[in-house]
Amino acid sequence: MKRHSYLLVLFLLFTFRTAYADELSIRDSIRNQARNALLSENFPELERLSILYGKNDKRTPSGAQKISLFDDGLNLALTPPPNEDEKYCDRMEKKVLNWIGAYPKSPAARIAYARALSAHAFFFRGKGYANTVPEEAWEPFFRYENIAMDYLNKNESIASADTGWYAIKIHIAKHLGWKRERINPFIEEALSKNVDDDRIYYAVLDYLFPKWHGDADQLEHFVSYVVTKTQEKRGMELYARFYAAASQFQYKHELFSQSKASWPRMKIGFEDLLRRYPDPWNANIYAHFACLARDKEKSVELMKMIGGSPALIVWEPDGIEVFTRCRDWALSS
Repeated sequence: MKRHSYLLVLFLLFTFRTAYADELSIRDSIRNQARNALLSENFPELERLSILYGKNDKRTPSGAQKISLFDDGLNLALTPPPNEDEKYCDRMEKKVLNWIGAYPKSPAARIAYARALSAHAFFFRGKGYANTVPEEAWEPFFRYENIAMDYLNKNESIASADTGWYAIKIHIAKHLGWKRERINPFIEEALSKNVDDDRIYYAVLDYLFPKWHGDADQLEHFVSYVVTKTQEKRGMELYARFYAAASQFQYKHELFSQSKASWPRMKIGFEDLLRRYPDPWNANIYAHFACLARDKEKSVELMKMIGGSPALIVWEPDGIEVFTRCRDWALSS
């Protein structure tokens, strides 16, 4: 074993039992900070958090971008709970407008208003597949998404100072069914502004999933393109991250049979990821995909690190079953 790999194994063995719990705690804390600040209209706190977490180097121990978790928290606040009616959306839009009134030059506040309008759209549509959506829900869904897109365009001069503006615009364009040729120049513009904002990449990935507007070939082309742009700084890290996300949101346990993911390239990516973020959370994800790829040697090494303290959340769906099956296979003679 190479010296850096040996030292990495020792580090993970010493820290494994509590580190993934720390990762969950940090993620939940950031989401709750944003959610609670918006619900209570604590606009100074929202501004402080958006500026603090908006710096590209603000990441969790596993390397997750803190501004993405802040955005998640806003979405939690803006999404109506199951027992609420449409008036909840109206109240949340008013809260965000109050934020804009208090901080008229705030990019985060303007982006949040587009998020609120999109949440209003999904109040009608719901989260199910298109064939489950009532016919009468489509008109208000598209109406609110178009209002959100118009708002983003009209407020570009302020909102685009935060590259989250590009990410939310790509998400809404996905919902509106924009064709690839229409969205490509916008993606290039976004990447020319900030190659370190992962929100842009994940928005494009989502757009390119087969369940939306892409396919496996387009996804592979984009992933390879981004890796080329970021390889000097991040190695193959993003190749591993992106295909891990593709497994979670599109391919599940069929990643290597249904997508163009290459395990040799993904494996290099996980090694780069662990060198940069030597966190047990990432070791669990690495082990998951090593098992999926039937790489027994690497699976054995990673399972010995994990021991009896897996981060089951990263083994979903069916976390305990999948982890147990993988562990038993890896450690069998």
